[in-house]
Amino acid sequence: MQKGTAMKVLVINAGSSSCKYQLLEMDDRRVLCSGLAERIGQGGGRLTHKIAPDTDKEEKLIREAEFKTHVDAMKLVIALLTDAQKGVIKDKSEIYAIGHRVLHGGEAVSQPVRVDDRIKGIIRECFPLGPLHNPANLMGIEVAEELFPGVPNVAVFDTEFGMGMPQEAYMYALPYKLYEELKIRRYGFHGTSHKYIAHKTAESLGKPLGELRSITMHLGNGSSMSCVKNGKCFDTSMGLTPLEGLVMGTRCGSIDPAIVPFVMEKKGLSPAEADTLMNKKSGLLGLCGYTDMRKQIDGLAALVQTQFGQEMDETSLYLFCGRRADRIKALYWDGTGYILLYKRLTEKRFQWPRSEKDLKKLTLQEFRWLMEGLSITQTKAFVPGKPGTVC
Repeated sequence: MQKGTAMKVLVINAGSSSCKYQLLEMDDRRVLCSGLAERIGQGGGRLTHKIAPDTDKEEKLIREAEFKTHVDAMKLVIALLTDAQKGVIKDKSEIYAIGHRVLHGGEAVSQPVRVDDRIKGIIRECFPLGPLHNPANLMGIEVAEELFPGVPNVAVFDTEFGMGMPQEAYMYALPYKLYEELKIRRYGFHGTSHKYIAHKTAESLGKPLGELRSITMHLGNGSSMSCVKNGKCFDTSMGLTPLEGLVMGTRCGSIDPAIVPFVMEKKGLSPAEADTLMNKKSGLLGLCGYTDMRKQIDGLAALVQTQFGQEMDETSLYLFCGRRADRIKALYWDGTGYILLYKRLTEKRFQWPRSEKDLKKLTLQEFRWLMEGLSITQTKAFVPGKPGTVC
């Protein structure tokens, strides 16, 4: 950090193919800028950068670029941070520290820690407990170390707040050897959110945090509840993974464990397929089905990538239908950008397939039938003509 400048902290939340970030000025706790780099390593990369976000001075910059790696994406972020016209700092040396959100720290971490080789080893050891998040989180740390040499990196773990739970709250009624050998226990997630809510609740009530007893709720596509006793986590709804607990957007939450082997046997599912069913095809999506037709390009593209695990390319057209079934949206990626198409029927409804599978591949003929308001399962199909017309 340059002498005489305010302390600035860069916060990074790295995903497998994306990277969110914020630059904060800590003296007045002001967000100088924030952004999201998408489609890293997938082609057709996009960086959305906001200056003074959530203020009347907010300015959005969008850059299309190829991000082969997270390093490429962060290099563009640094270029925008220090841009002569639009930059919020003069040089990256103004950044005092870099914070990282990390999903899983196991039992080894109970507070924010400065990253060193030992901490990186702990993150690696927890890969099996957080296979989707921990590898990406570690990659974000290593990218920061490469691009900001000498700048301290601090990791804040989602599981750290749950380390305050007593044994009777975090142990499962399973053979104790499973805990000793595999560390199977309740960890709890959304810890940074629950901890923040607890602090703010105590502040609002004018009570010392150490005397606070409350229930905190983190509600979103992923949701959880925690019981806070004397300012510490006493119990929480999420368990070994973020799947347990409340019904969520695409996650089933707590269910009878016997359902899992029963469905696997009856449907012939592999462990990976059963995991996908519970994590990405259940919850409110599984109960309600259909697509929220208020979603635009970014929201629909996110459904394809995160919910269905598909990568959009030039060979596929993705169709979406709402509960009313009178309109369909179609999303296409042409290699350089997204194209959104929309069709609304005026006199009837689309015969949207009610399949057990959330994602169904259509033949060209099935597509034509669907667009004409016909069922895609019929063996014979015709469109009734109007009186006085010749077919």
